[in-house]
Amino acid sequence: MSIGGGAGPLLTAMTDSQSPFKGRVEHIYLCTHAVRANTREREALEQTREGLREHPVARAAKLKVCRWKAKASPIEHEPIRRFAERTLLDIRRQHPSAHIVIHLSPGTPAMHAIWLLLGSTGFIDGPLSLIQTADKRGREAGNRAVQLVELNVESWLQRYRTMRLSRADDIDDGQLFDPTRVRSEAMRDVIAKLERWATSPAPVLLLGERGSGKTSLAAWLRARSPFSNPDLDPWPVVVCGQFQANPQLAQSKLFGHVQGAFTGAAENREGLLDAVDGDSLFLDEIADIDRATQRSLMAAVEGRGFYRLGDTELRYSNFRLISATNRSLQRLRQDRILDDDFLDRVAVFVLRIPPLRECREDLPDSWMQVLARISSRVGASLTELEELGRNPKILALLERHRLPGNFRDLERAAHHLLVARAAGAKSSKLVDTVREGLDTRMIATDAVGHIGAGELRGELPLDEGDYTRRVNAYKLRWLRAALAHAGGNKANAAKALGMKESTYKAQLTKLSETE
Repeated sequence: MSIGGGAGPLLTAMTDSQSPFKGRVEHIYLCTHAVRANTREREALEQTREGLREHPVARAAKLKVCRWKAKASPIEHEPIRRFAERTLLDIRRQHPSAHIVIHLSPGTPAMHAIWLLLGSTGFIDGPLSLIQTADKRGREAGNRAVQLVELNVESWLQRYRTMRLSRADDIDDGQLFDPTRVRSEAMRDVIAKLERWATSPAPVLLLGERGSGKTSLAAWLRARSPFSNPDLDPWPVVVCGQFQANPQLAQSKLFGHVQGAFTGAAENREGLLDAVDGDSLFLDEIADIDRATQRSLMAAVEGRGFYRLGDTELRYSNFRLISATNRSLQRLRQDRILDDDFLDRVAVFVLRIPPLRECREDLPDSWMQVLARISSRVGASLTELEELGRNPKILALLERHRLPGNFRDLERAAHHLLVARAAGAKSSKLVDTVREGLDTRMIATDAVGHIGAGELRGELPLDEGDYTRRVNAYKLRWLRAALAHAGGNKANAAKALGMKESTYKAQLTKLSETE
């Protein structure tokens, strides 16, 4: 909320009998231009503060001033946009499940335009409303004291935020990752690659551990690309594990069938390839598809068409295939899990999704997000949620854990924590409840996260070449962590690791190429 107009517009939103937010405001953020020489700005801020302090409802809310430290004029759109984005992201991080209300009435027209744009295009996830208020003259003219601004501007980010999936689990409902809040270099690299590939029709294969968010990244890619039909709701997500015991089900589900094609086929049925014409198809656990279905799907991907089961009519679908597996590309090839020709077709672009232990900078946001989702089911208060989400001892415990199940480990820890809290557990015991929800053998015994010998023995024997790959992946994590520590400066990154800059650059290039 800007300070133009003094406290009046804010008090109207907070106290008017027509306001849907009457008595519900817990935090007030005042945005002001931090120019010391501008006496008018200082006076306006003080008048607004004084007016809020004089009212008991406003006085009960926590007040924070967000200062725009820029020499730019308050009518310049680009500097205002950068400030508004930072402010909204900070507020959402501090209050992950709160209902954010953006008051559009105060401020300059340029400010109004920027807040309206950010609030209507899906820039911020979670509940958000845009409002305007009418002064006494406006109310006398028949305007409502508080008006909700209903404006939805079509954008890829909005499509991502509102996308519904035909198959989604409790955690990965297709919206795990927020590209506006990613901090780790590893995940920023993932987002950058998906952005580059988005406009291409070529298939993408996502490789990642269980619970690493493959479904969400597939949804993100779909939303970012032209292969996204807004009329296809929900978006088909196919978990291929269901086809292992019944290959005929795979062909019927994907290609469709005609009446009498098999026992129980009482009518013609459209397959998913027909449904996703002009859109994207996501096949999760693609390694579970049988060879016959692989060959038929390969023909469809290449544009050679497909047949419904029991039909002689050749059909066509222009779709973009996105697939995922938790198996390595090396294993897919060496064990012949997928036909070589089929693998070549579906793996035009291959993306390794880093596990959470390689994205430590994102862990606090990820933990808060998972905790917010679980807490919404058990009715935890917002204040309680923020306290648990920022508990330094809990975050330190998660930081030291390998999190082999990634988001699923966070989900399990959140369940243990919230159940204990609901049962009246004291704050001193909360870390123990989180530990109970995790495999304690995966917790590092020191600050740098070394892996214990016992855990390594449990992963033996390794496949051929797997030892070198794992060691190189660990080295690459250190190299990238040093680069992030040095703010992207490779010379300083090399110093942080105690090596020559030339050695650092050579190792980073070599290991990145073998990833």
